Amino acid sequence: MKRLLVAVVALALAACTTGEAVRSAGSIAASAADAAGVPVPATTSALAEKALTLAAKAVDAAALSASALVRVGVIEPGSPTALRLAGALDTARDGVNAAALAREAGNATTYSAALDKATAALAAIAAIINGG
Repeated sequence: MKRLLVAVVALALAACTTGEAVRSAGSIAASAADAAGVPVPATTSALAEKALTLAAKAVDAAALSASALVRVGVIEPGSPTALRLAGALDTARDGVNAAALAREAGNATTYSAALDKATAALAAIAAIINGG
C-alpha cells in the first residue's frame, strides 16, 4: 500500500509542474509589455491569474501529498528528508505569494521570477519524494 501511495504522490507531483507552458505564455507577453512601459493586456492578465491559481493549487497538492507520506510513515517527522521537504514547501509558497504581489503591482519581471522560484521548488519537492 505504501508503494502505491508513493507512486500516486509522485504522479500527482509530476502533474503539478505542467504549469510551465501557461506561465511562459503569460509572462512572455507581460514582460514585453512591462519593458515597453505599456499596460498589460487583459488577456495576458487573465493568463497570469490562471498561472498563479495553478501554481497555488500545485503547492497545495504537494503539501497534501507530503502530509499523506508522513501520516503513512514513508517520511518520518523531523527527519532530514522531512526538513528538506518542509523547506521546499516554504520556498514554493513564498514564490506563489511573491508572484501574487508582483501581479497586483503590475511587475511582470518580478512575477515571472517568483513563479520560476515556485516551479523550481515544486521540482525539488518531487525529487525529494522520489528519493532525491
